[in-house]
Amino acid sequence: MIDEDHDQAGRGASVNAPEADSAGETACGDPPAPNAPDPLGEFPSNVTDYLFYLLVAVARLRDAQLEPGLQLLGLGLVRYRVLAVVGHVGACTMSELATFSSIDRTTLTRAIDQLLESGLVERLKNERDRRVVRVAITPAGEALRARAEAFVSQHGHYLLADIPEELQRQFVRLEQALVGRLAPDAAAARSILEFRLPDTAPPEPDLG
Repeated sequence: MIDEDHDQAGRGASVNAPEADSAGETACGDPPAPNAPDPLGEFPSNVTDYLFYLLVAVARLRDAQLEPGLQLLGLGLVRYRVLAVVGHVGACTMSELATFSSIDRTTLTRAIDQLLESGLVERLKNERDRRVVRVAITPAGEALRARAEAFVSQHGHYLLADIPEELQRQFVRLEQALVGRLAPDAAAARSILEFRLPDTAPPEPDLG
């Protein structure tokens, strides 16, 4: 269930959870059975199931197109995402990097080791707690991040060139609402939606 903070975290996203009636059913009625057909016949399955299927497909297909260009820059998707995160939000712990980049810890550790060897990131230790290690971008990493982000942004604008901006905004609002429902709490939702580190999160021992 989404509390008031989650709704606020979604920045006014227009998609809200349907209210339950006295019989315990949602305002939209019972959800369709898994893989139930679309009642309007427009899609191969009901709208909800098909929406999430396409979200995964879009992410996979986009990644496949971005990978070769990022490889030419000496990165690849995983290392690019690390640079993009630390370049935007600042020095991060491994847990914070995993949250923002959606990369598993094993893959993330390998990517950071490669970026360290290339001089694109550096490790910063907390003087008060030596167990806390953050990853920060170096000047060389920042320069490469800027080049990679220009390529990624250009690709995104190409993909959406014929899509009206208002339709894009509607889709973003839907994604904001989904983050608000999926994040473990309101603070995590705000952090993801605003692409910034939590304000009050205490530093954690990071042994990754």
